[in-house]
Amino acid sequence: WEGARDAFKEWVEKERTPFEPDRERLVEIVLAFILAFFLWFWVKMGREYTVNLPVSVSVRTLPENETLVDPLPETVQASTSGEGWELLSWSLNPQSVRLEIFNERVDLTEQVRQQVTSMYDVTLHGVEPAELSVNLEPVVEVTVPVTGQPDIRYRSGYGPLGPLTLEPDSVRLRGGASRMAGFESWPLRPLELTNIAIDLRRDIPLAAPPEGIELSPERVRITQQVVEYTQ
Repeated sequence: WEGARDAFKEWVEKERTPFEPDRERLVEIVLAFILAFFLWFWVKMGREYTVNLPVSVSVRTLPENETLVDPLPETVQASTSGEGWELLSWSLNPQSVRLEIFNERVDLTEQVRQQVTSMYDVTLHGVEPAELSVNLEPVVEVTVPVTGQPDIRYRSGYGPLGPLTLEPDSVRLRGGASRMAGFESWPLRPLELTNIAIDLRRDIPLAAPPEGIELSPERVRITQQVVEYTQ
């Protein structure tokens, strides 16, 4: 840095006209600053630091036939120390921990240590929060009928022969007991079909389920015979 500063001072004090800049000297000064910054950055990143880094959270395993009542936090903070290059690599490649949940107490510190910090040469001092208290409930499955039908518009002179049929006409819902209350049917997703002049046979999607509920199947097939009207 001192050498670059002296070179810049010398360049400023040198007599020259405004219309004849010393381009070569200016390039040397810029390169000196770049080299000085690179060396400074290299030295800094070789030192030890203690920082808090984010870790995203997701679920890997749950007890059989049980599910979470409330969602997990999106991220937790891990207090780590290590060489700057290791910490920079972590921050540029956000890490995640997939929790193995066996009961209502989850040791976050230990699972972060096993799954994340083992990938880097860093020391884990702790996680905030250090553990999670989760609520579990039984998983239940119900079968409900599919309701609704698409908005069908036939070509002029054509129309349906018989009712529209759905296959299957019912679906399975699976989720936590507290989330399943009140489901008596499941609707089709709104859909408009226009200029229909041939028999209908098409797979259409069902309405998307809310978070925490599994829907099977996610599509049903509609069929209907379409005929041309005669005078």
